[in-house]
Amino acid sequence: MLSFLDIQSLDDFWDWLPNHFTPMWYANQRGDSLQKFKVADGFRLVLRRGFADTECVHRFSGAIRNFADPFCYDRLSQCSSRECILGRDDNRRPFGIMANRSRYFFQSFDLPSGGYEGGYFQFFPLSDERKGREQVARLKRDRWMDSDAQWARLDFLLFNSDESLLIDFRMFLDIDPSGRVSPFVLMDLFRTTWYDFSKNEDIVRLVLELFTVFFWVMQIYDAVRDFLRCRARHSNLSRGEMWNRYRKSPYHSPIRDLQFLLFLFIFALWLAVIADPVRNGIVVNSLSIQSEGGKPLFTTQSGKLVRAYFLLNGFNCLLFSFRVLAASKMHPVIAELCTALGMQFPIFSWFATVLFIIMWLFSFQAIMLFGQNVVTCSDFGGALASTTQMSWSKVVNSRSFKSEYSTSVIAVSQRKGIGYLDLRAVAPTTAWLFYYPLFIVTWMFLMLGENLNDCPSFLCICNFRN
Repeated sequence: MLSFLDIQSLDDFWDWLPNHFTPMWYANQRGDSLQKFKVADGFRLVLRRGFADTECVHRFSGAIRNFADPFCYDRLSQCSSRECILGRDDNRRPFGIMANRSRYFFQSFDLPSGGYEGGYFQFFPLSDERKGREQVARLKRDRWMDSDAQWARLDFLLFNSDESLLIDFRMFLDIDPSGRVSPFVLMDLFRTTWYDFSKNEDIVRLVLELFTVFFWVMQIYDAVRDFLRCRARHSNLSRGEMWNRYRKSPYHSPIRDLQFLLFLFIFALWLAVIADPVRNGIVVNSLSIQSEGGKPLFTTQSGKLVRAYFLLNGFNCLLFSFRVLAASKMHPVIAELCTALGMQFPIFSWFATVLFIIMWLFSFQAIMLFGQNVVTCSDFGGALASTTQMSWSKVVNSRSFKSEYSTSVIAVSQRKGIGYLDLRAVAPTTAWLFYYPLFIVTWMFLMLGENLNDCPSFLCICNFRN
């Protein structure tokens, strides 16, 4: 089955949409393959277009060419304008077929949280399969995605009423002027009710969050009090001298200062998430989930807020663990372990650097050998992720769902990690040249890691008593 991430051209997209995605979409509405999830509304396509008539000026000939002109494209190194390569953004002119030049027009929807969602939208019905298929066929027949297309996005929302949880799927097609298509999928989790006081876990979470705020406020209060005491003892010093003395005092901790700054950002994000007007304006009924006034629901900005909130919280917890580890040095065993890790840090850093360089080189080899036929190896980021996944013999695919959803609409938008058989299918003569050296080098590093404990310097430091 062709998945969304296997798309390599617009022809693949127009094969995937009517033959794979659309039938599976409406099959889900007739059955119960989504388990506890309910489709919030019909899916939608949005297109953004650029100006194809951007002028390109060459340094030598002075000729003015269209950016899609083969003469211009073959001489990109001589083109003095960035727009020659990418085109001008945000084309809002209507377009269509010969009989109706304005069939498709730009639409803009204002968001309650500020900003707007704009593009050439196509809204598909939730359960009318015949109408949905006809709409897809018309878009393909009218060449809705032509040479002016810069990117396209397919959106749909899933709703779990038990957890008051919205899942926002956004499947992107990035289209460059050469016709190359790069698919990628983003997913955000979004709670329609941040605090549901009918659930004990939400009440406990609110109490813990308030306790955390109180804890950090007291931490800031202690830091300010220590600084004022230090300033009172040295009132004759200037502000710069006072700050330098405070930085060198035992009361000062750079990690703690960074955590204070992070706390202010996290607190602001927490307030923004709670007061998000998108969440407060959601209207849930038996047929669909929409914004107030019957407008389409867009949760992209809200999802970014929630994601930033949890990412900063995770980073702050990492810094806090370092502080806990530093405070645990009072215990003799932990102090000895910290000393051992500190002395072995140069060895570990060189070990990690060499491993990264090797993965980096293998990634470039993957691009050269398989980039034309394997989508995940067509750019450096995807090649590095695929190389790392193959080297540790794991399928790293955090965006996949469990097997119970394998028959649902999500299955045709996801793809598993690649392996040796996938590489051999597209390049039988060179797959072994890439895979087996990677396998051998990875096992060499694993053996080095296993034998690192036998180093004399490490043993003399880690001479722990039972």
